[in-house]
Amino acid sequence: MRERNVHFYFPPHEIGNLPSWRFELGFELPRHFPEGLLKVAIEKLKHLELRVVAFPQGVERPLVDEVRARAVFAIEVPPVRRAREGSLEDWVEDVSTLLRAMTETGFGDLFVDSVDCRAQEFLGMRN
Repeated sequence: MRERNVHFYFPPHEIGNLPSWRFELGFELPRHFPEGLLKVAIEKLKHLELRVVAFPQGVERPLVDEVRARAVFAIEVPPVRRAREGSLEDWVEDVSTLLRAMTETGFGDLFVDSVDCRAQEFLGMRN
């Protein structure tokens, strides 16, 4: 299994300055995307033990972005969990766990987008 890359659509060193820790994780679809593969991945994700990450919209219905060839999951670290000491390290570990599970299922690179940064760009508030 080849090493997967993680691509950030926001400066990752600024994660502590974000108003919230709400993200979209886009996992690259395999070139040959067999029917049922996403269901296998979802079942795997349902059984992971994550420290701080939650799926606010549930894990069962990711967006399949056919244009970018990605399965996109909304995740968040609720404020109570974010306030705990070590939450950033826990977030990194959780995202690594999610990437590992998706990679083992056949998905590719991970694209991480901050919901807050995207909103700021949309409103023209970000340089």
